[in-house]
Amino acid sequence: MQYSLCIDSIYPKENLEEKLTKIKQVGFKFIEFWDWRDKDFDLIMNSGLKVTNFSGNRISSLTLDSTEKVIQEVNASINTAKKLKCDRIMLLSDILEGDGSVKINSTSNEKKFLRLYDNLKTLVEIAKKEDIILVIEPLNTFKDHKNYYLDSFQKTLELIQSINSEHLKILYDVYHMQIMEGNILETLQRHHLYILE
Repeated sequence: MQYSLCIDSIYPKENLEEKLTKIKQVGFKFIEFWDWRDKDFDLIMNSGLKVTNFSGNRISSLTLDSTEKVIQEVNASINTAKKLKCDRIMLLSDILEGDGSVKINSTSNEKKFLRLYDNLKTLVEIAKKEDIILVIEPLNTFKDHKNYYLDSFQKTLELIQSINSEHLKILYDVYHMQIMEGNILETLQRHHLYILE
């Protein structure tokens, strides 16, 4: 197993160059991050560290926004991924506020699910053409991401199975899923085919 460090959450007092240097000094080889728009690509590409993953939709919601808006952002993220020689893009069901929460809205859960399904169905076709793997991440709503729609593994699994594409997997974050559901080992053993390795 290879570990990938999120550069947005580690060494919070250091600038990007200092973070990359420290990560490499302690022996890590892989990094990931949230938004790509505030990153210095030259620094990252010259660091000797490989980008394994980053967030592909920070300004468009898969549960609320039109497919056109989502495609526009994800296409820009795919172009960024190619520059960084990264073959995976992480997706979130909703737009996160500064505190990690999601703004409350009146859209029903059924409508959110259908919008999420339609957006992902379109995005996997783009990912297939671009040879990119999309990974969608369920997050915890108890502690960090209040009102986030995709907050359970089972809901995420049903979504992935219904779309049934090799270009769409689950980013199974043990931290979030332990808070929400526990039972980590059994989940990984039973459903590993749908989870990004």
